[in-house]
Formats: sequence, C-alpha cells, structure tokens
Amino acid sequence: MTKDQINYKFISKLDTLLRERNRAIIDPMIPELTEETVDDLIDFTAAVRGAYLKQYYDLTRSHKGDTKLPTAKEIKDLKATRRLYTEMTEAFQALQTAIERGYLTVESE
Repeated sequence: MTKDQINYKFISKLDTLLRERNRAIIDPMIPELTEETVDDLIDFTAAVRGAYLKQYYDLTRSHKGDTKLPTAKEIKDLKATRRLYTEMTEAFQALQTAIERGYLTVESE
C-alpha cells in the first residue's frame, strides 16, 4: 500500500469518526429539533436581519439631505445590531452545516 493510499484510508476513518463523535455529542443536546423549530429559527434569524437592515435604512434616511456624519451613538447602536445579526446568521449556518453533515436529526412532524 502506498503512502497516499494509507493517508486516504486514514482520512476516511477520520471523517467517519468525526461524524460519529459530533453526532453522539451534539444530537442529544438538541433533542427537540423539528421542522417547526427550524422554521422558528429561520424566522428569528430573518427578524434579526430585518432589524439590522431597518436600522441602517432609518439611519441613512435621518441624514437625507445633509452632509453630517452619523453620531458616535448611532454608529455604536448600528454596530451592536450588526454584531447580533452576524452572530445569529453564523449560528444558523453552523446549525445548517450540522444538519447537512448528519450531526443533528430533524424530526419530521
């Protein structure tokens, strides 16, 4: 067996082990994951995205026609909302990846 074949076999075992361990640890942590709860997570994430976009829109509209820069408080507030938006979208993407890789079971209703 060549080194490449040995490495390929090891990587294949590693992938299987990684999938099994992640599933064994993660799946019991969220036993009530259903299509409905995933829909709720999607709605929540969309609401956070909407809040961020609306805050940006409102900020730009409040400065329409003037050349004043946003205040430090306006920027701080927008930044806080962006951090929330970023965290929620990244968390949802991590959930989606976990489902795709078989770490989580989504029960159908």
